[in-house]
Amino acid sequence: RYRFASDEGVRAVRAILGDFASMHRVDSRRVFLAGHGDGAPAVFYALSRVPDQWAAGLAIGGDVARAVETNRLFAGNAAAIPILWVYEENRLP
Repeated sequence: RYRFASDEGVRAVRAILGDFASMHRVDSRRVFLAGHGDGAPAVFYALSRVPDQWAAGLAIGGDVARAVETNRLFAGNAAAIPILWVYEENRLP
């Protein structure tokens, strides 16, 4: 089992997208990446690893520190890609 916030995970997502694109018309300028919970760090990771693959990213919740701690994020690569991180702190009653 692999983690999506890894090079192996990025390769897997790209392979899935490639398979889909081989069967359907895909506008490569409109490919968006979204992740929720444990998938949110993978959004940051994938955007920084292969920025030319994505038009934008959406990360919902999750802990971006998991991607940062890999020491393999290349923030400069993803600087021109819009990303929205929707996050709410846990609130105590």
